[in-house]
Amino acid sequence: MVSGEVATAVDKRLKNISSQANQIRDIVEKLRERVEDGELATGSGISFLEVKHHTMLSYITHLAYVTLLKLHGKQIEDHPAIMNLVEDRTVLERMRPLEQRLKYQIDKMLRNT
Repeated sequence: MVSGEVATAVDKRLKNISSQANQIRDIVEKLRERVEDGELATGSGISFLEVKHHTMLSYITHLAYVTLLKLHGKQIEDHPAIMNLVEDRTVLERMRPLEQRLKYQIDKMLRNT
């Protein structure tokens, strides 16, 4: 049964996405705590990570929603969630060159958490 295999594969992928989102949330939470404790200066740099974090969570949420619509056989053409996915993806792609320039500082902050 092909639809059962597809549903199982989608379920597995959604669990994987959920697991990765939880890992990202834990890392960001540790960084947030360090910022609130005054351990990390927030004058520059941390807002970039916050934007990336929120954009990635938004992208994952919209992707899961579109997947749910497709599983239920709904039409997704001209659906607002598709436009949100495009917007989130564009933001993430435009952030990539800046992230590469900041990679060393970001890695250093993540190692210290």
